[in-house]
Amino acid sequence: MNFQKRSQLILDKFNQTAPKITTKYKYFLGGFVEGEGSLCVSIKNQNQKIRIDPEFNICQHKNGIIHLIAFMFLFRTGSIVFKSGSNATYVFKITNRKSLKEKFIPFYKRFILPYASYQKNQRFYIFQSILDLLEKKVHLSKKGLAFKVLPLVFKMRSQAQARKKTLREFQNEILWCGRDAAQEPLKPQGALGAPECIAHSEGRASLKLSPSVRSDQRALPVA
Repeated sequence: MNFQKRSQLILDKFNQTAPKITTKYKYFLGGFVEGEGSLCVSIKNQNQKIRIDPEFNICQHKNGIIHLIAFMFLFRTGSIVFKSGSNATYVFKITNRKSLKEKFIPFYKRFILPYASYQKNQRFYIFQSILDLLEKKVHLSKKGLAFKVLPLVFKMRSQAQARKKTLREFQNEILWCGRDAAQEPLKPQGALGAPECIAHSEGRASLKLSPSVRSDQRALPVA
């Protein structure tokens, strides 16, 4: 479904008319993003492959739905859905990497970056760097994903998220026996009787024998 049809469905659903996106309104929306918007990058394990998903989202009570609709018309992309666990709050989100790169990033640089807090801008720079790495397909190699992309993702993660699984644990999974994370299924860390891959900060990986491996066996370096 093209944007015109999708946007008309949204307007009909909420009984709204298309907002006029003036320059003044863009500055208002920029301030709205600075105060309420969220830039996040999730790490998902789908079909035993690690997936990196960047996202911009912003929430609003149904009484202010017109502003979320304005974001949809401003960027001419994205979706508006119920916020998880709520039947009165909606969230506008952009998850398409091309749209984030070509539509959201330029908007942020012009209407938000000059006025946002230092902390918000630092988070934006990390987010932009991750998008750049994904566009260059750095994440498709095991070392690129483990040592270039994931460290940046973890800089954006909250302490609660970081406690679920550490950066080292993700790196170990990706580099297990030198398998390519983009092509090979991931193996559990430290599987019984299997070599455990230990990631190092300088970008190397070595093998650590698990207790069930004979002591006279020699560990071979990972390529």
